[in-house]
Amino acid sequence: MSGASVACVEGRRVRLVVLFGGRSAEHDVSCVSARHVVAAADPEKYVVEPVGITRGGRWVQAAAAHEALGVGPEALPERLSADGPEIEPLPALVAGDEAGPAGPTVVLPILHGPMGEDGTVQGLLELARVPYAGAGVLASALCMDKTAANTMLAAAGIAHTRWRSVTLDDPAAGDSELAPQVEALVEDLGLPVFVKPASMGSSVGISKAATRRQVADGLRLASRYDRSIIVEEEARAREIEVAVLG
Repeated sequence: MSGASVACVEGRRVRLVVLFGGRSAEHDVSCVSARHVVAAADPEKYVVEPVGITRGGRWVQAAAAHEALGVGPEALPERLSADGPEIEPLPALVAGDEAGPAGPTVVLPILHGPMGEDGTVQGLLELARVPYAGAGVLASALCMDKTAANTMLAAAGIAHTRWRSVTLDDPAAGDSELAPQVEALVEDLGLPVFVKPASMGSSVGISKAATRRQVADGLRLASRYDRSIIVEEEARAREIEVAVLG
């Protein structure tokens, strides 16, 4: 638990604010993730309040999700919708406290990508002294930025794939303009490589490049999401996904 601590109060359910949606390209992924979290929350322990953030950055009370929860988790749609009455973020988040009838408030930031998973929302919650689940500001920011994360791994002597960082401001850059960068990348890393926006997740904007032309195309694609791009050599290995709880 990050931020301020929550004291369990006997006889009162915790007010669980589930934040979802957001301004990043991973908005839809967040809406699906939040649906599963809301459906799994124990109604005997939590008063669940889904709060959506629209693509434009407005905070809303997720009206459809609230209505569905009144019926039961089975009434929830496959993905939550960040639509509903607009609310002010901080008053809405700090409305519950240990002395009030609603019980203490905890926020679950089920947000993916920039402006949600990168320490920005975590910093807002820290300033407001609202307890939340997940990594804190520093860990969130470091892990969201692949360039910073790889730099930290290298400094700590942790083995990882070879990589290079590229900055591209123009998604429409031509092949001739990109040729020097592409040649340098191929000379350093070989082929194939993976081209990724430095601060995105959910495989958004990622491509595998087996030719120089594909490297250039990958750089253009990645730059649509982030001017900072990371290019990594291919690792032929078994991928293992591990969920960590606690």
